[in-house]
Amino acid sequence: MPKKLNTSYEVELFFSRAQKLQNSIHSLSHYGFSIVNFQNPTDISKLLQNYPRESISESEKMSKCYQIIYCLENEIRKI
Repeated sequence: MPKKLNTSYEVELFFSRAQKLQNSIHSLSHYGFSIVNFQNPTDISKLLQNYPRESISESEKMSKCYQIIYCLENEIRKI
């Protein structure tokens, strides 16, 4: 029988992962990337050329999940 995690631990873990992701995104600015770069499909294509096709395919499948997590995170911050 799988061990059930403590709910507060799960929430803390979620925010820890979200913070890590946010820090990773902010660190891109050190390499000359900004949110403006991600609004141009040509620039996105250039960035994605650095990654394996399998990773790109997986990220496309997960894009809706990322969108939901983003919205959830921001709504939680408002509370």
